[in-house]
Amino acid sequence: MQNQVNQDLNVEENQPEEFNEGVEQMMITATINEIEYEIILEDNNTTRAFIDLLPLTIQMDDLNNNEKYFYLDAALPSDSYNPETIQPGDFMLYGNNCIVLFYKSFQSNFSYTKLGTIKNTDGLQVIAASTSIEVTFAK
Repeated sequence: MQNQVNQDLNVEENQPEEFNEGVEQMMITATINEIEYEIILEDNNTTRAFIDLLPLTIQMDDLNNNEKYFYLDAALPSDSYNPETIQPGDFMLYGNNCIVLFYKSFQSNFSYTKLGTIKNTDGLQVIAASTSIEVTFAK
């Protein structure tokens, strides 16, 4: 079925996303401290399940001075891997119910399912100043 979809969209399999012309990117917003950030979502079952939860306003707590996290009430499908290097703006799922928003770059031995990436990380360091932040995710 996926091959048929790819053929219909004139998309070659195994091509990086930037080469998949004609494929529209899925995006949501995260509002933090009254600043709206666009998140470019990955095209996977995890992000589709997360989108079904939106709109969602949560308190994300700090961990290790490099990330904010929140445990969802429901489990999401996961397909985790070790990205080795975390980048500022990475939006991930840890396990099957912990969403994580990273604001610093570092090496990691942990496995995550990638949900997406914040499009413009300028000003994202401001979330490091608080131990807990309110985030609203919306379509």
